[in-house]
Amino acid sequence: MYLFSGVKVLGDVECNLGTANCRGVKEPWAVLTNTPLSLQTFQLYGKRFGGIEPRFKDYKSGTFDILRSKIRDAKALSNLLMMIEIAEILAIRLGLIVIETRSRSKIDWHGERGLSLLQLGIRAMKSLCHQARLIPLLTPIPWVKIPPACASIKKLAKLERRIEFSKVMSFSY
Repeated sequence: MYLFSGVKVLGDVECNLGTANCRGVKEPWAVLTNTPLSLQTFQLYGKRFGGIEPRFKDYKSGTFDILRSKIRDAKALSNLLMMIEIAEILAIRLGLIVIETRSRSKIDWHGERGLSLLQLGIRAMKSLCHQARLIPLLTPIPWVKIPPACASIKKLAKLERRIEFSKVMSFSY
């Protein structure tokens, strides 16, 4: 692990840079932050990473394909992202309703596939539209821990074997 303070990026933005490489991890990690760096920086990054990367994929190619919009105006892009966020919240709530009503097998027919809540919700919406049915009442999202979605049993096993920085207490050179 290497920690660098006072790094300038984009010409004049001052930040701190931390890099880490650990045996068994596919790629090294690099973290830019405006907070002081420590081993806990990588622990926090590791916790956030699982939620951030899938969203980038959803934005870019997985669901919303915003690159195809070719929008270059900041305000227009901001408006598009706001609309995407609203659609995403609605789809995730629908995905939770699918799980709550135990109707996942009607939407996700691959038992071990584990579609994300977003994908479950989008498929549920398509199904409701196709059947000309009403959207169920959308109540507030409950505070429950949802198991992570995995594309396959093989991917789930890989996730369970990964090295997490939250379990690392110290580094030595």
